[in-house]
Amino acid sequence: MDQSVERQPGSSKTNEVSTKSRSGERVKNLRSISPALLRPVMIVGGVAGVALILALLMLVVTSWRSLVLVGPVRAHLTHLSELHQTAQDTQELLIRHLFEKPPTVDEIEAVRDRLARLIVNDHNLDPTTPERLANARSALASFKTNPRAALIASLAEIRKIVDGETQAQAGLIQTMHAYAEWENRIAIGALIVLPLLTAGMFFILRGRILYSLDRISELLERLGGREFVPQPVTEHDKDLIPVLSSYNELVKRLAEAEAENARRRDELEEQVRQATRTVLLQGRELADADRLAAVGETSARIAHELRNPLAGLELGLRNLRKDCEDTSEPLDPSLPERLDPMISEMQRMARLLTSLLDQGRGVPEKANEVDVFACAKETAALARYQTPEGITILAEGEPGFSCLLPRDTLKQVIFNLILNAVQAIGTGPGEVEVKVERSEGSIELAVQDNGPGFPAEIIELGPRMFQSRRPGGTGIGLATVKRLTEQMGGKLTISNRPEGGAIVKLSLPCRSCDA
Repeated sequence: MDQSVERQPGSSKTNEVSTKSRSGERVKNLRSISPALLRPVMIVGGVAGVALILALLMLVVTSWRSLVLVGPVRAHLTHLSELHQTAQDTQELLIRHLFEKPPTVDEIEAVRDRLARLIVNDHNLDPTTPERLANARSALASFKTNPRAALIASLAEIRKIVDGETQAQAGLIQTMHAYAEWENRIAIGALIVLPLLTAGMFFILRGRILYSLDRISELLERLGGREFVPQPVTEHDKDLIPVLSSYNELVKRLAEAEAENARRRDELEEQVRQATRTVLLQGRELADADRLAAVGETSARIAHELRNPLAGLELGLRNLRKDCEDTSEPLDPSLPERLDPMISEMQRMARLLTSLLDQGRGVPEKANEVDVFACAKETAALARYQTPEGITILAEGEPGFSCLLPRDTLKQVIFNLILNAVQAIGTGPGEVEVKVERSEGSIELAVQDNGPGFPAEIIELGPRMFQSRRPGGTGIGLATVKRLTEQMGGKLTISNRPEGGAIVKLSLPCRSCDA
């Protein structure tokens, strides 16, 4: 597989050159496509732009003309104000001359100087104003000989000047108003004409504009529908020849890619089918292996459950045989009491085999009325036959209360826990203690010892089949206890005692027999 993907020395450069060439072709095509799409829009925009520029030029001209007129108007306002003031001063001098103290020569000269400045400033709009200003000034020159006539003649000329300038100013303002009206008309015309002109141009060229867009939309829809078919060039597609050329090249490449994709998809589907067949075969093999493992686990559980009771029965029977062979002494009267636990254990073994067969068929043991403490005490007495002399077994609890529990399953659980504790202690000395306590709605059963305790891995992960740190241990017993406890609806917890040793606690539901 690695050899099939070797790269030639010059392949990288070749790919780079081909990529650059394709990029250049795309840029060239885009440059040729842009005028075809933008030419009608550019025509409409150009016409609208020219109209807008003309309207703006007209606005600039009229506004410039208005600005040109504003300067003289401002200067003339000042000039007219001085004329009014001169007329007022001359009138006051005349009134004083007629009714009060006559004016002095200096006051008359002040008026003549003001008239001279008005002549020099020349901000007049009426062409007759300079001549009349000169006449008014000359009239005041005869003030010494005839003051009344001089003041009256000068005041009359000044009033004529004010009237003429006022009329001229009104004409100038009327001209400015006319220019403002033109500006307003041009602005309104631009607002009306430009949109209409643009709309008209678009209406005229809409066929060329919309045809290009519709054609490109059609091509895109064909691509979206995976129709990789080249399109012919019609007489209406002159502006879109670059677009159609690029489109036909694109659909050709897409068709080739689609064919390659279909080929690879078929190959992948075939590979998936082969992998599925392989997985199914492996699944069958794993199922067979699981069945064999289940058979092995069941066989190991049966062997484990039968080995301990058979060892106890063998030891008890050997002791009985020894007692019976000793004919020198009379038979022990406790012989029947010693035989009763053995018979009971053999009956339990028979029930155990039946229970294991029922479990294989999915039939659990029925719950019966069980005195939990009595069951624990009886099981502890039977376990003493397999316990070294240095190890003591104690049973503590409150007698006389019963729960609905599977009797044989409970005895099997207690028996396994006691033997596990004895095996953990070894040859002794040691002590195994079974405690039974009643709480509300449940029964608490604890088996503790003063052995080495559980490894940290067992406490962390819990009991598991064939997982045991004890030499010679299989892990079947504690795993079986956990499974049977859960079948009874209870919970198993394991821990180590602070003073040393292990403790296994069972919390079982305790339903009353009357419930």
